[in-house]
Amino acid sequence: GLLGVLLYAVGDGVKLAATTLELKLFAQTISYVGTFAVTGAVFLFAAEYTGRDQWIRPRRVAAIYGFHAVTFVLLITNRAHGLMRESVGLTDQYGFVQLQVQWGTWDYIHTVYSYLLLLAGAWMLLVELRRSKHVQAYRGQTLTILVSMAVPWSLSVANVTGLTAVDLTAIGFT
Repeated sequence: GLLGVLLYAVGDGVKLAATTLELKLFAQTISYVGTFAVTGAVFLFAAEYTGRDQWIRPRRVAAIYGFHAVTFVLLITNRAHGLMRESVGLTDQYGFVQLQVQWGTWDYIHTVYSYLLLLAGAWMLLVELRRSKHVQAYRGQTLTILVSMAVPWSLSVANVTGLTAVDLTAIGFT
């Protein structure tokens, strides 16, 4: 999980600082790898934390990350099909050279999948919070984890919906 956050943050930082299209796209790919690691890790952490060990079995973990692996292959082969990015370019916004992307169909599918992983993890934690209502320390810990999940998720939603010009999700995870 922490390696994923590191990749996400470094990729986003390089993407912001870069001025060439190729470097921005490479940095965005690094960020994607970070998101793959983070969303899977959040789900698996929630499963482990709440005692749902059936989700930690190798086949299920492989299936969770297998979807991300397909997305990675589509990302690095995007020029052949445009399923991740239909078009890319550079634009000058707010004094920065920004990457301008018209997202492809698979990117939207991947975003929904990632949000479903996060939602499922949050649901497991909410169920655990309700179940542990008599153990105050455990409830506080679970509530803290839920709040810490809400921060980056809110920043991600703000970016996806266009409320922010810069994706601050990696900062939220950090």
